[in-house]
Amino acid sequence: MAPLADCVTIQMYSYTDPKYFALLMAPVADCNLSEYYHLALKSPDKRSLLRSFLGCLAHALDYVHSIRIRHRDIKPHNILVKNDRVLLTDFGIALDWENLSRSTTTADSGKTWVYAAPEVARYEKRNSSADVWSLGCVFMEIVTTLKGETIAAMRAFLEQRTGNYRFYANMALLPQWAKHLRTIASDKDDIVFKWVRGMLEEDADERPTAAMLYADIVKECRVQNVPFCGSCCVEGADSSGVEDEGEDDLWEKAADLTIIPGKS
Repeated sequence: MAPLADCVTIQMYSYTDPKYFALLMAPVADCNLSEYYHLALKSPDKRSLLRSFLGCLAHALDYVHSIRIRHRDIKPHNILVKNDRVLLTDFGIALDWENLSRSTTTADSGKTWVYAAPEVARYEKRNSSADVWSLGCVFMEIVTTLKGETIAAMRAFLEQRTGNYRFYANMALLPQWAKHLRTIASDKDDIVFKWVRGMLEEDADERPTAAMLYADIVKECRVQNVPFCGSCCVEGADSSGVEDEGEDDLWEKAADLTIIPGKS
């Protein structure tokens, strides 16, 4: 038997009662992404780490889709942070579509509607691009935090105009929020709006795949030397992503008003 110092010990306990069975385990993470937003607003180091989560999350979704699994409930509470790593978790309503047709209308009984794609909200056929939409919502929250704004401020801005802050219900207002974010901090993170714009296309066929998104993020890391992806995910990656659309930024054109959060 190896000495204790050379071993890794995992302790797990269980208990039973007449009705339930449970496992007691040590926490697998420090916090979820929603909680991490608050920490990042107060810490430049944590904001830098948050920036790297963009590529890592795209990489994770690329892998999930490559093995023909759809997550179907991507949201900050299902994304965990452990030290400098980000973990995509909770596949409770995930779907293996390997033996199914390309699109389904399977009911998402556990779906969190704030991050649901338009086709999901309308109970229409959907495919893996619905996950890309949901991740695009998360990306919008991440860049909001990177720019120094709170998620509460973004939600208040959306809610007072449409009555709710669901992303699919506010597609026309998101460019205005993006314009506000462009004006309040460095332009270092402005490339994220390009990714979000593609991910939040109403037409599911117009959204990039997770693989295209991941490749584009890695390409940007290498060109701009900005860590939008953790070193654990960027090494050896294929950098052939979506084509650059140039200066014609539709989101920038769509927002003609100066946005003051909390003001109607």
